[in-house]
Amino acid sequence: MRTHVQFRSAKLASTTPAPDEAFGENNPGIWGRRLAEYLRDQLRSHGVKTGEEVAEDWGWLVPIDDAPFKLYLGCANYAEVDDDEGYLVFVQPDTPTIRRWFKTIDTRADIARVVGVLEKVLVEDPDISEVTWFTADEFRSGKKEG
Repeated sequence: MRTHVQFRSAKLASTTPAPDEAFGENNPGIWGRRLAEYLRDQLRSHGVKTGEEVAEDWGWLVPIDDAPFKLYLGCANYAEVDDDEGYLVFVQPDTPTIRRWFKTIDTRADIARVVGVLEKVLVEDPDISEVTWFTADEFRSGKKEG
């Protein structure tokens, strides 16, 4: 399953992030609130129920509220693409099944629905370019194939 996407966008760039967008001493070069807000709004406009974005030490989390398990997007700037305009978004969980209590839950349909909307949003926005998708394993191993 493709669950990680990197891309470039000047409209989301924030070389000097606002105090409520940056992560201070722990991660001073990490931001992404504008991206999280943009994706939250876009997902909602395509019928995906989301919660409000939440700051994390690695970036911003956008909860997906209409899944039967904990599902969210992780959003942050990504210097490997571009120091000022590169971004990474990932879907969690990134596995086809999860275990909750004594039950196995198939995540594929819910993840595919969110990834489908996310892909549509990124591809159709003329201010977003170099959209490249990866599986979690490709991303983690560095064997990224477009």
